[in-house]
Amino acid sequence: MFFCKRTAVAEKRKQEARPLATMERHILQPRMRLPLQQLFQVAKSDRCSKMTKIGALMFWSRLAKYSSANDSFIDAVVSCGIKDQAIFHVSMLTSGHTIVHATEQNGVVSESLFNYLKRMVKDGCGMRVSIMNVLHQPLPVRQRAVNWAQSKVGCAYNDIFNENCINSKGQEAYYCCQLIRKAYEAAVGVPVFTLHPLNFTNADGFIDPYWKKYFNERNMDVPINECGSHPSRLAASENLEKLCSLAVRNMSEAMQCSERARLLFSDE
Repeated sequence: MFFCKRTAVAEKRKQEARPLATMERHILQPRMRLPLQQLFQVAKSDRCSKMTKIGALMFWSRLAKYSSANDSFIDAVVSCGIKDQAIFHVSMLTSGHTIVHATEQNGVVSESLFNYLKRMVKDGCGMRVSIMNVLHQPLPVRQRAVNWAQSKVGCAYNDIFNENCINSKGQEAYYCCQLIRKAYEAAVGVPVFTLHPLNFTNADGFIDPYWKKYFNERNMDVPINECGSHPSRLAASENLEKLCSLAVRNMSEAMQCSERARLLFSDE
């Protein structure tokens, strides 16, 4: 009887321990792989085995069924880019959670990735965020590019897309992809990304009315065929490798995007 009673007690303790052991396995087991595979569309050659490197670029494209309070400018930028890409902006990753970029509203700023995502979501802008590594550039070069871009924080937005980095008020200024181009050019010593003639025509081949009004307000003609760049053309560069992309339409997806960028980041 004593043996049976002791056996029963031992069996009861084992049963009580099983839920705890199961819970411990769930806590300790890595939980990153499944969400990453579900949430990201990763380059087939890599399946997320490569990490996002310092100085990587984040491209922002419009989800057509979503609109924002800043429709006019975003629509105008998209309309003169590469067809069907809808890319309107580019930022540089300086850490797993921080970006530096030039925005129309604030000029060159360094801010948390989540803050920018949150602002865009609140503005009603549904977007796809794509992360691309810059190829063939070692860590010291990419770090110099990051340092150069960060040194321009506080500069104005280049509202006239002048290649000499001067805006309509005569201030040192940069637009989004110009900041990226100049940063890597300063870091390497020669251009890394190709210049293209500026394009302000719409799908019909005519200058978009938005740009006519935009430059008229700045007392200048539309700078057709001046040298410059567009984020959609920058994204097509052979010097970039796309790692992953994620749709962001609400605050929950903004948090997921920010967290995935942090998890994928490597400072090497």
